[in-house]
Amino acid sequence: MESKKSFYQAFRKDVEVLEFDKRYLLDQVEAWVYEKCISSFDEMSNVSKEDIGKLKGAFSLSILEIINVVQSKKDATKKILFKTLDAHAIESVLIPDKHDKSFTLCLSSQVGCVFNCTFCATGKLLFRRSLKADEIISQYVLSQKLVQGKIKNIVFMGMGEPFALHNELWKALDIFCDKERFAIGERHISVSTIGLVDKIKEFALFPRKHHLLISLHSAIQEKRDLLMPNMKTKPLSELKEAILFYNQRKRKEVMLEYVMLEGINDGDEDAKALIHFLKGLDAKVNLIAYNETGYEGYRSSSKKNMVRFKTYLERRQIEVVQRYKKGDDIQAACGQLAGEMIDEAK
Repeated sequence: MESKKSFYQAFRKDVEVLEFDKRYLLDQVEAWVYEKCISSFDEMSNVSKEDIGKLKGAFSLSILEIINVVQSKKDATKKILFKTLDAHAIESVLIPDKHDKSFTLCLSSQVGCVFNCTFCATGKLLFRRSLKADEIISQYVLSQKLVQGKIKNIVFMGMGEPFALHNELWKALDIFCDKERFAIGERHISVSTIGLVDKIKEFALFPRKHHLLISLHSAIQEKRDLLMPNMKTKPLSELKEAILFYNQRKRKEVMLEYVMLEGINDGDEDAKALIHFLKGLDAKVNLIAYNETGYEGYRSSSKKNMVRFKTYLERRQIEVVQRYKKGDDIQAACGQLAGEMIDEAK
């Protein structure tokens, strides 16, 4: 990684020591960086070459490089392949909002993933490392330059487990929400976790009002252990306790993500177990049609089974939402992100 300090994490006092000729120049620079989302100081048209040189000598904006962008034939969903400074690959997904010209950005937090959920393509990659806050921010900056509309929502649902890099995650969230920086509303950011109990409790004490999404996928312990083998040490009883703690401290509901797998977790016993798990919790369920990854031979539940499962829950006063596929034709849908590692010799 570059030794220069990231501009995103610099305080005003760090920049002011460069002694710019114009007192208002720092305001101009910040407008370029945070409003226009430049990725190079050279893009600033109203700043002198001398002052640009001072900035380039002290700070870095070039954190990631876009290697490839693929757009879905179904809609304007884009999958973006980035290269890190140490030649690893990560992917983000830009998802259009059908109601306006805004976008939701699905961010990655790790190169690969250590948890190896059996239905997820990312888990099949070798885990290399967690991302730094600057690399998370850079995904947003470079993605914003690819669209005409505004990225209004951010979801940490890409490659990796966000809570596994919680210190860097907190830094990134602070930078995104800082009114003097990107000024993204707290409620426009969602963080998804596989269910790390300690980190859920820590997130409950975090002062911001972000949304929490938790990957459940089965409320039957044996089945969840099969689907998510590296979560065996965190039983459902502990997960429920953590969710209840979050509910009580935040006064907010959580979203439980549930990938529908034919003949695995879509039966009556599964629905009953889910209802039992939800008892006493402030939570709603997001049913997700499984996206083919080519691993383990899983298939998505049929539309008939999904409707039956959803109806069963709703008749028992469970709030259910259903996510429709976007980007599955370009391997950009939930569970499909698996950018191939870039040869470090290149």
